Amino acid sequence: MLHSINLLPWREQELQSRQRNFIATSTTIIAAACLLLWTFAHQIDLQQQIQQQRLDFLNTYLTKLNQRQVEFELLTAQQQRLQTQLQKLSDLQWQRNQPILLMQLLASQIPKGVYLDNVILKDQQVTIKGFAQSTEQLTQLLERFETSAQATQVVMHSIQHNQESRGKKNQVYHLSFTLPLQSKLLEERIDEH
Repeated sequence: MLHSINLLPWREQELQSRQRNFIATSTTIIAAACLLLWTFAHQIDLQQQIQQQRLDFLNTYLTKLNQRQVEFELLTAQQQRLQTQLQKLSDLQWQRNQPILLMQLLASQIPKGVYLDNVILKDQQVTIKGFAQSTEQLTQLLERFETSAQATQVVMHSIQHNQESRGKKNQVYHLSFTLPLQSKLLEERIDEH
């Protein structure tokens, strides 16, 4: 006796079960892939937002720095103008005091027996003409001016021996030198101390 067994419904059920497993697995994989893609896209958006915030911060900071640079340039230009004005005022003050300084210099540097006939002060250049009783006194005069910090570029133009001056035979001389600007004198005095 032969039994009759029908295997077709089992095969169909197995096929349907496999199809359901495939669809469930595919759906799960697709859902996981979509979730992964959404998470990845969300992360990229967050990073773009963070980078945009950083870029905005840097742009505002750059704008502030540019404004500070413009202010600094304006202040630098103003400082240079003020320094120029201050230098002009200093030079003007020095020019006002220049004759007094010259007289003090002459009084301190001219030795006994040396006399002045003519003193010319033009800008910083001083020319003096006069006479002395002896050549040694003229040598002493020249040495004093050459060693003085208040006189530069000292030049003895001429010495004429035994010239008639004031009824006597004297040594007639012609000397010139330059007075340095007051600011240079102050710098030299500071350097000496």
